Amino acid sequence: MSHLRSERAFQGFWPAVVTGAVSVVCTAALIWFGQERGVVPSPVTTPTVTSQTTTTATATVTVTATPTGPPVHNPSAAATYLDALESVERTNLVAETAALGGTDYIHSLTNPMASCSQAGPATWVAPAGSERLQAEVGVGVGAAEPKARVAFLVTVGSTEVFSKVLAVGEHEPLDVAIASGDRLTIETRFIPEGGFRGNCNTEAVAVWGDLRVLNG
Repeated sequence: MSHLRSERAFQGFWPAVVTGAVSVVCTAALIWFGQERGVVPSPVTTPTVTSQTTTTATATVTVTATPTGPPVHNPSAAATYLDALESVERTNLVAETAALGGTDYIHSLTNPMASCSQAGPATWVAPAGSERLQAEVGVGVGAAEPKARVAFLVTVGSTEVFSKVLAVGEHEPLDVAIASGDRLTIETRFIPEGGFRGNCNTEAVAVWGDLRVLNG
Protein backbone atom coordinates (compact mmCIF):
# COMPACT_ATOMS: atom_id res chain seq x y z
CA MET A 1 0.00 0.00 0.00
CA SER A 2 2.80 2.46 0.93
CA HIS A 3 4.57 1.60 -2.27
CA LEU A 4 1.45 2.56 -4.25
CA ARG A 5 1.17 5.93 -2.51
CA SER A 6 4.83 6.76 -3.21
CA GLU A 7 4.39 5.86 -6.84
CA ARG A 8 1.32 8.09 -7.17
CA ALA A 9 3.07 11.02 -5.43
CA PHE A 10 6.04 10.55 -7.72
CA GLN A 11 3.75 10.54 -10.75
CA GLY A 12 2.11 13.91 -9.62
CA PHE A 13 5.49 15.55 -8.92
CA TRP A 14 6.89 15.40 -12.45
CA PRO A 15 3.97 17.15 -14.21
CA ALA A 16 4.25 20.08 -11.77
CA VAL A 17 8.01 20.33 -12.39
CA VAL A 18 7.49 20.22 -16.12
CA THR A 19 4.75 22.88 -15.99
CA GLY A 20 6.92 25.21 -13.90
CA ALA A 21 9.88 24.75 -16.20
CA VAL A 22 7.76 25.54 -19.25
CA SER A 23 6.47 28.75 -17.60
CA VAL A 24 10.03 29.92 -16.83
CA VAL A 25 11.17 29.18 -20.39
CA CYS A 26 8.17 31.05 -21.89
CA THR A 27 8.72 34.08 -19.70
CA ALA A 28 12.41 34.21 -20.57
CA ALA A 29 11.56 33.84 -24.25
CA LEU A 30 9.11 36.77 -24.11
CA ILE A 31 11.67 39.01 -22.42
CA TRP A 32 14.36 38.06 -24.96
CA PHE A 33 11.95 38.62 -27.85
CA GLY A 34 10.97 42.04 -26.53
CA GLN A 35 14.57 43.12 -26.14
CA GLU A 36 15.46 41.89 -29.65
CA ARG A 37 12.51 43.80 -31.13
CA GLY A 38 13.14 46.92 -29.08
CA VAL A 39 9.84 46.60 -27.29
CA VAL A 40 10.07 47.65 -23.65
CA PRO A 41 7.13 46.87 -21.42
CA SER A 42 5.29 50.06 -20.48
CA PRO A 43 5.70 51.11 -16.88
CA VAL A 44 2.62 51.12 -14.73
CA THR A 45 1.47 54.69 -14.33
CA THR A 46 -0.25 55.70 -11.13
CA PRO A 47 -2.74 58.50 -11.77
CA THR A 48 -2.10 61.72 -9.85
CA VAL A 49 -5.11 63.44 -8.34
CA THR A 50 -4.75 67.18 -7.79
CA SER A 51 -7.04 68.75 -5.26
CA GLN A 52 -7.72 72.47 -5.68
CA THR A 53 -9.38 74.51 -2.97
CA THR A 54 -10.96 77.85 -3.85
CA THR A 55 -11.38 80.41 -1.09
CA THR A 56 -13.92 83.17 -1.67
CA ALA A 57 -13.48 86.36 0.33
CA THR A 58 -16.68 88.15 1.32
CA ALA A 59 -16.45 91.91 1.78
CA THR A 60 -18.98 93.79 3.89
CA VAL A 61 -19.84 97.23 2.49
CA THR A 62 -21.74 99.75 4.58
CA VAL A 63 -23.82 102.22 2.56
CA THR A 64 -24.93 105.39 4.25
CA ALA A 65 -28.25 106.60 2.87
CA THR A 66 -28.60 110.29 2.25
CA PRO A 67 -32.05 111.47 3.30
CA THR A 68 -34.06 113.33 0.67
CA GLY A 69 -37.08 115.59 0.79
CA PRO A 70 -37.76 118.81 2.70
CA PRO A 71 -35.45 119.64 5.64
CA VAL A 72 -36.55 118.64 9.12
CA HIS A 73 -36.26 121.53 11.53
CA ASN A 74 -35.82 121.55 15.25
CA PRO A 75 -39.26 122.27 16.74
CA SER A 76 -37.59 123.87 19.77
CA ALA A 77 -35.60 126.36 17.67
CA ALA A 78 -35.88 129.93 18.92
CA ALA A 79 -38.23 132.09 16.84
CA THR A 80 -38.22 135.85 16.35
CA TYR A 81 -41.51 137.21 15.01
CA LEU A 82 -41.18 140.02 12.52
CA ASP A 83 -44.15 141.90 14.00
CA ALA A 84 -41.83 142.60 16.98
CA LEU A 85 -38.71 143.30 14.90
CA GLU A 86 -38.03 146.82 13.65
CA SER A 87 -38.09 147.06 9.86
CA VAL A 88 -35.48 148.92 7.82
CA GLU A 89 -38.09 151.51 6.82
CA ARG A 90 -41.52 152.30 8.18
CA THR A 91 -44.17 149.93 6.87
CA ASN A 92 -47.96 150.19 6.61
CA LEU A 93 -48.47 146.46 7.28
CA VAL A 94 -50.85 145.79 10.16
CA ALA A 95 -49.68 143.68 13.11
CA GLU A 96 -52.74 141.70 14.26
CA THR A 97 -54.22 138.24 14.74
CA ALA A 98 -55.47 136.79 11.45
CA ALA A 99 -57.09 133.52 10.46
CA LEU A 100 -56.15 131.21 7.59
CA GLY A 101 -57.86 127.87 7.04
CA GLY A 102 -59.56 128.05 10.43
CA THR A 103 -56.29 128.65 12.35
CA ASP A 104 -55.56 131.90 14.15
CA TYR A 105 -52.05 133.31 13.71
CA ILE A 106 -51.38 135.72 16.56
CA HIS A 107 -48.19 137.29 15.18
CA SER A 108 -49.51 138.07 11.71
CA LEU A 109 -48.74 140.98 9.41
CA THR A 110 -51.64 141.84 7.12
CA ASN A 111 -52.04 144.07 4.09
CA PRO A 112 -55.57 145.35 3.33
CA MET A 113 -55.64 145.31 -0.46
CA ALA A 114 -57.64 148.20 -1.92
CA SER A 115 -57.96 149.41 -5.47
CA CYS A 116 -56.54 152.81 -4.61
CA SER A 117 -53.94 151.91 -1.97
CA GLN A 118 -52.03 149.06 -0.41
CA ALA A 119 -48.89 148.66 1.68
CA GLY A 120 -45.70 148.46 -0.29
CA PRO A 121 -42.69 146.16 0.27
CA ALA A 122 -41.27 145.82 3.79
CA THR A 123 -37.66 144.92 4.63
CA TRP A 124 -35.92 143.57 7.73
CA VAL A 125 -32.33 142.56 8.50
CA ALA A 126 -32.08 138.96 9.70
CA PRO A 127 -30.74 138.89 13.28
CA ALA A 128 -27.68 136.88 14.34
CA GLY A 129 -28.15 133.11 14.19
CA SER A 130 -31.02 133.24 11.68
CA GLU A 131 -31.39 130.15 9.52
CA ARG A 132 -34.92 130.11 8.06
CA LEU A 133 -37.81 132.45 7.28
CA GLN A 134 -41.21 130.87 7.84
CA ALA A 135 -44.89 131.81 7.76
CA GLU A 136 -48.31 130.69 6.56
CA VAL A 137 -49.32 133.03 3.75
CA GLY A 138 -52.75 133.42 2.20
CA VAL A 139 -55.80 135.55 1.45
CA GLY A 140 -58.46 135.95 4.11
CA VAL A 141 -61.95 134.68 3.35
CA GLY A 142 -63.71 137.96 4.21
CA ALA A 143 -63.06 139.61 0.85
CA ALA A 144 -65.28 142.19 -0.85
CA GLU A 145 -64.02 140.91 -4.18
CA PRO A 146 -64.36 137.07 -3.96
CA LYS A 147 -62.50 136.52 -7.26
CA ALA A 148 -59.50 138.64 -6.34
CA ARG A 149 -56.01 137.17 -6.21
CA VAL A 150 -52.85 138.25 -4.42
CA ALA A 151 -49.21 137.66 -5.35
CA PHE A 152 -46.87 136.95 -2.40
CA LEU A 153 -43.17 137.68 -3.03
CA VAL A 154 -40.08 137.21 -0.85
CA THR A 155 -36.61 138.48 -1.72
CA VAL A 156 -33.41 137.65 0.17
CA GLY A 157 -30.78 140.25 -0.72
CA SER A 158 -31.35 140.73 -4.45
CA THR A 159 -32.65 137.17 -5.10
CA GLU A 160 -36.35 136.32 -5.28
CA VAL A 161 -36.79 133.08 -3.31
CA PHE A 162 -40.59 132.81 -3.06
CA SER A 163 -43.44 133.70 -5.42
CA LYS A 164 -47.04 132.51 -5.10
CA VAL A 165 -50.36 133.78 -6.46
CA LEU A 166 -53.25 132.80 -4.19
CA ALA A 167 -57.00 133.31 -4.48
CA VAL A 168 -59.40 134.24 -1.71
CA GLY A 169 -59.41 131.53 0.97
CA GLU A 170 -56.18 129.86 -0.28
CA HIS A 171 -53.04 129.61 1.84
CA GLU A 172 -49.61 127.90 1.68
CA PRO A 173 -46.51 127.60 3.92
CA LEU A 174 -43.48 129.79 3.40
CA ASP A 175 -40.12 128.22 4.37
CA VAL A 176 -36.85 129.52 2.90
CA ALA A 177 -33.21 129.39 3.99
CA ILE A 178 -31.61 132.62 5.21
CA ALA A 179 -28.47 133.69 7.07
CA SER A 180 -27.49 136.30 9.63
CA GLY A 181 -27.48 139.82 8.17
CA ASP A 182 -29.59 138.98 5.11
CA ARG A 183 -32.01 141.67 3.94
CA LEU A 184 -35.47 140.07 3.96
CA THR A 185 -38.09 141.81 1.80
CA ILE A 186 -41.75 140.78 1.58
CA GLU A 187 -44.27 142.18 -0.85
CA THR A 188 -47.92 141.60 -1.80
CA ARG A 189 -49.51 142.66 -5.07
CA PHE A 190 -53.24 142.84 -5.56
CA ILE A 191 -54.58 141.25 -8.78
CA PRO A 192 -58.26 142.26 -9.00
CA GLU A 193 -60.70 140.36 -11.18
CA GLY A 194 -61.48 142.44 -14.28
CA GLY A 195 -59.09 145.27 -13.36
CA PHE A 196 -59.19 147.97 -10.71
CA ARG A 197 -62.65 149.26 -9.88
CA GLY A 198 -61.49 152.77 -9.01
CA ASN A 199 -62.57 152.89 -5.37
CA CYS A 200 -60.75 152.69 -2.07
CA ASN A 201 -62.70 149.84 -0.53
CA THR A 202 -60.74 146.91 0.87
CA GLU A 203 -61.11 144.19 -1.74
CA ALA A 204 -59.08 141.44 0.02
CA VAL A 205 -56.67 141.00 2.92
CA ALA A 206 -53.23 139.45 2.37
CA VAL A 207 -51.98 137.61 5.45
CA TRP A 208 -48.41 136.75 6.48
CA GLY A 209 -49.37 134.38 9.29
CA ASP A 210 -46.83 134.29 12.16
CA LEU A 211 -44.02 135.59 9.93
CA ARG A 212 -40.80 134.68 11.78
CA VAL A 213 -37.12 133.81 11.56
CA LEU A 214 -35.78 130.65 13.22
CA ASN A 215 -32.44 130.48 15.02
CA GLY A 216 -30.82 126.99 15.13
